[in-house]
Amino acid sequence: MTQQARLRPEGLVRGWNMGRINVLWCWIDVPWISKYFPPDQVNLKIVSMKGAIPSEEELAELAADAHVIVVRRYFQITRLVIRAARQLRLIQRLGRAVENIDLAAAREAGVPVAAFPMALDMAVAEHAFMFILALSRMVIRSHQAVVTGEYEQRGLTPTVTTERTGLAECWIPLPIDAVYNKTLGIIGMGEIGIALAERARAFGMRILYYKRRRLTDTEEKRLGIVFTPFDELLREADFVSLHVPHTSETEKMLGERELRLMKRTAYLINVSRGGVIEETALYEALRNKVIAGAGLDVFRREPVPKESPLLSLDNVICTPHSAAIYPMGSNIFNDVQRTSENVLSVMSGRGLIHGRLVGVSSSVECALPGGVEA
Repeated sequence: MTQQARLRPEGLVRGWNMGRINVLWCWIDVPWISKYFPPDQVNLKIVSMKGAIPSEEELAELAADAHVIVVRRYFQITRLVIRAARQLRLIQRLGRAVENIDLAAAREAGVPVAAFPMALDMAVAEHAFMFILALSRMVIRSHQAVVTGEYEQRGLTPTVTTERTGLAECWIPLPIDAVYNKTLGIIGMGEIGIALAERARAFGMRILYYKRRRLTDTEEKRLGIVFTPFDELLREADFVSLHVPHTSETEKMLGERELRLMKRTAYLINVSRGGVIEETALYEALRNKVIAGAGLDVFRREPVPKESPLLSLDNVICTPHSAAIYPMGSNIFNDVQRTSENVLSVMSGRGLIHGRLVGVSSSVECALPGGVEA
């Protein structure tokens, strides 16, 4: 079957245009997802990431009758899966990175791959950068000093100020610093890591990154980032931000040895999963000022027990696994809505609405308007 036959409206008439669209959804399983896919138009099959991720063979079997595969980063859409899905018309990636999709196999099969930045990922990147700013500017400590009237301990008296008579300095001196020209080390450069790098670059930061599979020279130049070996990154960075999944390989990837490689003035940010840090070692490193501080949105046990020693420290900012603003934020609903609109639009022959096509041929580009990424 040619690429054009998979995409043009008349190619959809035979066999299943009068029926419903078979969508294999590979991500979260929550009841409200189905409301975005009209049941009179869509058969929705959900493969949740909560249990064991299906093997390549299992996923190929699940995809056998799929017209569309919607996939997050946790699932591998391999050549076997793509070949098994003989009716496949679209692979919609939830996010920008497509490393989990065999683009060559999709191209050979004439199946377009679409991707768009998820608001969910952008929210996590923003949260990580919030930690960077809050720690460097000592926001929590500064706020507490103001509301408790710490100026009295310094013998100061409130006075009316003007441009000329106002105090020319902070009335509660703290070791506050700027992030401009500081070095950010990102461990794990997926869609969230990329989004964080984009934000950090706008603040004039130098950006190092470590990833098992290095990005291309073109991607590194576009993002303004420098690949750096793991230990070297820890030694050089003023801020280290973790963006890796929690697997057997990343379990406690930052322990006592790694923390001691970091600068004493450096801060650690974790918005990924609590298990990637050895928490006892982190507590000791923070208590003994081996590193300057940490911003933690995730913990090994959640909710984090109130007796956790990490909560007793004044150089840690903690949030309740809220970086993704899920499930109460509108961002995740918007992401699912955009996915649904893409699926229904492409399957009706109108083309892509949101995001871009990734790594496809010119014939697919013409058939699905919306732009192409190489």
